[in-house]
Amino acid sequence: MTNYIFDIGNVLLAYEPLPYLEAHFLHPQDLFELIAKSKEWLMLDEGTITYEEAIVHFIQRRPDLKDEIIKYMNTWTNVLIPMQDHIQVMKALKQGHPVYLLSNFHKDAFLKVEKQYDFLRNVDGKIISAFVHLLKPDPRIYETLCETYSLDPHDCVFIDDSLPNIEAAQALGIKTIHMVKGLDLKEAIKAYD
Repeated sequence: MTNYIFDIGNVLLAYEPLPYLEAHFLHPQDLFELIAKSKEWLMLDEGTITYEEAIVHFIQRRPDLKDEIIKYMNTWTNVLIPMQDHIQVMKALKQGHPVYLLSNFHKDAFLKVEKQYDFLRNVDGKIISAFVHLLKPDPRIYETLCETYSLDPHDCVFIDDSLPNIEAAQALGIKTIHMVKGLDLKEAIKAYD
């Protein structure tokens, strides 16, 4: 039986922060560089810093953007838009195959979107980076998923938009689908289903 493993960002939930920032904030490019490109953003993914701590660091760097920093950090999950075509593919797969999530994601943000979207709850298992303090493409996060749910890597297909993440999975013997723009996921899965 093939196990399907889905990343979340830009696979199940579109993540394009700049258009959202441009529509709702006065200093979109500054906020994008300060927050989305920061080491703290990765630390949130890794679960080694809290939102409160990250906000303090951002404000120390750009006190002039304090109000916008706080507003964005409290609303940034609004950027995440369900990718309905991919969600339908995942739900169809779920009828006959185990389906898992493997994603780099902030703890608080994941708990929020998981509550919001049933397709993130209706899976056979999940490993979210902030809860295990490991980030893709670290091989240990893939191994953690396989060990936790007794999966044979050779029986798994991993779907992700990041090439380094795809390559790390391949190195462990996991089959992959690189989710690039324009790829028909339903068609791509036919090669494995």
